[in-house]
Amino acid sequence: MTTEFAHQTKQARSQTTQERVVRAFVELLEEQTFDSLSVTDVTRRAEVSVGAFYKRFPSKEALLLHSDATRLAPHIDALATRFAADRWDGAGLDELARAYIDATVDVLLGHPGLVRAVALYLRGVDNQDYRSRARRRNQRVYARIRDLVLDCGEVIPHPDPAAAFDFVNRMVTAAAREATLYAERPVTRTSRRRREALVDQLTHAFLTYLRNPLP
Repeated sequence: MTTEFAHQTKQARSQTTQERVVRAFVELLEEQTFDSLSVTDVTRRAEVSVGAFYKRFPSKEALLLHSDATRLAPHIDALATRFAADRWDGAGLDELARAYIDATVDVLLGHPGLVRAVALYLRGVDNQDYRSRARRRNQRVYARIRDLVLDCGEVIPHPDPAAAFDFVNRMVTAAAREATLYAERPVTRTSRRRREALVDQLTHAFLTYLRNPLP
């Protein structure tokens, strides 16, 4: 799969090299920060030449955005598709909250180093076009979950239920990012008990606020 962030690579061998570069980059982001990572680090891990790198990517930043588009975006798109299914229509609030938060944590744990690098990149650069794309991508999921929550049949005792959802959604997603990306001892896929405890805690916070929001 190619994107506008990478040079077009049509031959099968060239595409294989591009995939090796992306794989090496994503692996290295689990070990060090994006800022400390050099193109040479990536090419050494991928076992390709620096020239082969620049033939496919104009810069390290282009590789980051390409990796986001090919590694993270499909997971978010799948999440939006999952909750677009008719089976969620009429689901209870408890079921929706648990499924949504569980899926959100899964996305964060899929490639935590890459998620962290993209999040910090978006905070530190003035790339309005890319910010808008990322916002629209995430909004597909949030809007669908919000509609399901507001239509689940449970009364949310707040003068503006949509605003209550938006607030608690920001709260729990921020807590999930902190626990999986920035904590001194982050939750990982292999720490199953801590992962389940995190989902339990975030689901409890989500439901408690919606059922007992401040006016």
